[in-house]
Amino acid sequence: MSKAYNDFYREERRLNILRLLDRANAFRATASVLYAQLDAMGDPGSRDDVATDSQWLHEQGLVVAEQVADGVTLLTLTERGQDVVSGKTRVPGVKRAGLR
Repeated sequence: MSKAYNDFYREERRLNILRLLDRANAFRATASVLYAQLDAMGDPGSRDDVATDSQWLHEQGLVVAEQVADGVTLLTLTERGQDVVSGKTRVPGVKRAGLR
């Protein structure tokens, strides 16, 4: 896959992770649940891609990622993450949210 192709899907996946958390109960979900939802949406990424993107989103302050058990990461959407989902904030590396 080309770099542009990988970048496109990475940015799309990051936005979709934020959108899924925005719709989740209490704005939180485990990385494995998010992977399953992304896979059902046709995202070509691996579990490693989701884990890497989850950590990146945490570093950007868009989610809080915490290890709740061995191999289980719980992600919680932050207010800044909600602003990205609503299109109020733009973060390089995350696809810009459009009209729904």
